Amino acid sequence: MFIFAVILSSCSFNSAPRQSTPETDFKAIILKENWFDLEIGYEAEKAQSALSSADISEPVFVIGKDQIEKYDWDLQTITLTSNATNELGEALLNIGAASAEIENLNNLKESFGWGNPIERALYIHPFIVQVDNQFIYGGIFLDATSQMAINFPVARVTISEGKVVIALLPTHMPFVMIDPIDESGNLRQPIIADEAKHDVQQLDFFPDWSTELATSAISEKFRAIIRDKKIRLIFEEAAGK
Repeated sequence: MFIFAVILSSCSFNSAPRQSTPETDFKAIILKENWFDLEIGYEAEKAQSALSSADISEPVFVIGKDQIEKYDWDLQTITLTSNATNELGEALLNIGAASAEIENLNNLKESFGWGNPIERALYIHPFIVQVDNQFIYGGIFLDATSQMAINFPVARVTISEGKVVIALLPTHMPFVMIDPIDESGNLRQPIIADEAKHDVQQLDFFPDWSTELATSAISEKFRAIIRDKKIRLIFEEAAGK
């Protein structure tokens, strides 16, 4: 809890909120239940079915346009405003204790210096993306070192200049922090989590393996959904482009 306070106190309040309009409403809804609670599973069809029908009446937090400082389309990263970072941190303090299994795992990560408190608090919590209150896709928050074979979107969480940055990946690619495919469809050098860099250097098969995961049919399917033109237009219009 103390670390949360340190992170939140470092945030500034420089970003003015943007006004949403009903015609171009974007929401990323973070649910209180976790992956186990909703029995989401590993596979795409089951996961999207479970998430599209999930109860969203009492979410942990809702990220709308007003809470987003920047949506980087090429990297597929969402940077929250300072206000939203504060509000998300406060909301996570009030969701109650995780299961003993998750708590022990998070304590282990913290002891290794892996991740950050918000990432650990969001571990395997689902999120749902809506446009105009219509379900577009869903996924879970998952750290890069996880070995869960998740075949649907995942989100990584980092902190930059006191603000939460959420990276959207089409499927879980172990050790990778950012989608390795850029907005033009080209493969870029994968960005590896700091805690995994040494291990990855020892894995001769990693470059081919990560490329295979990034270019798989299921990754391409969800990448197209995540990069829906409707979503891009919403943020281009919000930025005044």
